[in-house]
Amino acid sequence: MRRFEKVCKISTVGRRFEKYLEVISYAFDDDIFIISQKKNEFYTQARQALGLDQAQFCISAAAPIMRSTLEYFASIGITINEIYGMSESSGPTTTNTPTTGRWGTIGFAPLGLEIGVFDTMDLKNKGLVKVGPAKDVYHPTEKEQGELCFRGRNIMMGYMANPDLGEEHVKEMEKKTKETFFDGWLMSGDKAAVDKFGMRNSDSFFKPTGANQE
Repeated sequence: MRRFEKVCKISTVGRRFEKYLEVISYAFDDDIFIISQKKNEFYTQARQALGLDQAQFCISAAAPIMRSTLEYFASIGITINEIYGMSESSGPTTTNTPTTGRWGTIGFAPLGLEIGVFDTMDLKNKGLVKVGPAKDVYHPTEKEQGELCFRGRNIMMGYMANPDLGEEHVKEMEKKTKETFFDGWLMSGDKAAVDKFGMRNSDSFFKPTGANQE
């Protein structure tokens, strides 16, 4: 509890210190290097108080994280990067980075991996229907949402069955694999929206919005 209280105090002081630095940097351009040095010293003390002074890359995954939590850690110089992935895709599938990120999203697709949001409600008649970018990715309409799908060399070939468990088990795994893929795309079962943010090659930021309906 004492460590937590200490960090809270450091965070509050840090926000004030940031505003102080902004004012000073405008007044004394020649002293920006010194100011940056003091700023780094403050961040170092904050990370040491949390026991995170050796952390190189901080991530959050598996469940949404509150924006206030991201803001708190950012105020003491710790950037938490939200990512998304599945076992079926060999782990991370989208990522934010310390230099390229957007809070409240799971980031963008790395090179070599295709990711898209599709309407998968009528695969038999329409196939995968791509959903366009949401005007506001944080508050997408129902039409601007769909199932998050991806394909690439890191995607599994299918669910492995154990013949020793019997023919029924093998057929169940084959059925599950067939239901999971369509035209080479793995359908995650997660509902999402996408936003064009004008990053390199017009990469997209993705935001999960819930579980896709069967």
